[in-house]
Amino acid sequence: MALALAVAWLVALVVWLRWQRAREERGWPAWVELASEREAQYDFVRATLERQLADIEDTHALVQHRQVNGDEREARRLLVALVEAVELFVPDLVGRLREWSRVAAALDRVAPVPPLPVRALRRPALKVRATLWRSLDALLVTARERFRLRVRVLSGSLRLVRASLRRLLVGREKAAARWRRLEALHADLGTLSRASLATYRTLLVSLQVRGRVTT
Repeated sequence: MALALAVAWLVALVVWLRWQRAREERGWPAWVELASEREAQYDFVRATLERQLADIEDTHALVQHRQVNGDEREARRLLVALVEAVELFVPDLVGRLREWSRVAAALDRVAPVPPLPVRALRRPALKVRATLWRSLDALLVTARERFRLRVRVLSGSLRLVRASLRRLLVGREKAAARWRRLEALHADLGTLSRASLATYRTLLVSLQVRGRVTT
């Protein structure tokens, strides 16, 4: 009897949460074309991130070239430069995410938050984080709460990538395993950066549509 009541309560909770989410999202357009000022803001941040990532991409390509050609010593030297570039990039992006979360917290309503690309992530620890986010996301009613949770997951995941890259410099694993892990971390850094940019667009949509969404 107790189990049946617990299951019924859980089902009712899930139904209520879905109803609340649908009610909150009602009226938000599926796509919003940003006004020129907002579009300029978005383009500036996107260009900044792309420029920073381009430096990382170039160094990564050099690491790959040296590693394929058997120049392990030079590949390791370039790996240090790659990690240093990521050490600069990640805190900057995490700081941006923190600021976006602060702005979102002051809004009455936030646009629907896009899902994190769990399947695109390659490192198991990052997949676990993203999967946990989806589970917690289902329990939150407001998009503002889901936005801030998304920011926390992205920030923590970016820090994890940075820490994992650091460990490549001191790890004693075989070269083949080290380079495979580098490839996965490099791919995940790109995935998380694109997800962060999508988060920024969600914030800009929220700022633009604010006051014009029907309830």
